[in-house]
Amino acid sequence: MTENFDKATAWNHFYLWGISSKPVAEVEFRPEQLKALLGMVGVDAAVVSLAAFEPRYLINQKGTTAWMLLFIFALMNDREGLEAVANGKAAIYMPAKRLQQDFNSHVAWPAPLLEKFPFSFGESSPFVIPFVRFGGAGAPRPMPQSLKSPDGAIEIMGVEEFDERRPDALLALFHQFHAKYGKNYA
Repeated sequence: MTENFDKATAWNHFYLWGISSKPVAEVEFRPEQLKALLGMVGVDAAVVSLAAFEPRYLINQKGTTAWMLLFIFALMNDREGLEAVANGKAAIYMPAKRLQQDFNSHVAWPAPLLEKFPFSFGESSPFVIPFVRFGGAGAPRPMPQSLKSPDGAIEIMGVEEFDERRPDALLALFHQFHAKYGKNYA
């Protein structure tokens, strides 16, 4: 048995990130798709969202992050599954609709932070797919290159860690990517 699997502080927060030419609120994945994507970065065990989110919507009106809700959802609805994830034996996929109801309309980021790290991709939109891993599981490995969906509407650029002590790093990532490659997605 893995100790502390039921403590939020024992879990690390990560996300796949990318750009979509269709509205992010319409981007949903099937478990087998995310299993393959996570497998590419060496992640077999995680609690993961089947929905993608615009970066500005990752904190709800109560100040809860999407990552914290993933943990709470698993703890409340599948405690044994959460322990299996902590032991590296399973993955839990949170239904898209469950997260979308709390994280698709409210912008909780402070305006000065959004002004400091602006990014706009025109008709395309940035997105993240949040997931949590047990602390002893280690960090995902980097993606060797971006990955496009067969229809070209979604491109996944990489995987990063979300640090609640430095949440602005997520905004900075998109700001820097926009500065370098934004014209390719306008």
